Amino acid sequence: METRSLSEITKAENFVLHRRRRCRTQEMVAVEYNVPLWVVNYWESGTDCPHPLPRMGKVKPTVGELCYVARRREGMTLREAARALETSHVRIIKFEREGEDPTPLQEFWQNMGYDF
Repeated sequence: METRSLSEITKAENFVLHRRRRCRTQEMVAVEYNVPLWVVNYWESGTDCPHPLPRMGKVKPTVGELCYVARRREGMTLREAARALETSHVRIIKFEREGEDPTPLQEFWQNMGYDF
């Protein structure tokens, strides 16, 4: 199995992690930057956009946030991840936000080929 590194996150992933740390919805960010919601969607997906991505410092992701990035790269929903780990989607959220020790989720992603 090919190892996929989580040591480098993209600008789009960095933007999402900043938003999540501030407990902001995409709608709140659109209002904050005075842009339509579709622009925030483009920023977060890494799609080329006529509006430049706001500058912000580089995030040092936690293990839980790296698990979120891995899930996002896989295109996996919370419920899909929960089924794979035989747990609830609420527990996945707790792992990703480090309300619980994220080790089980980290091990899952390591078994899927992600390198932390």
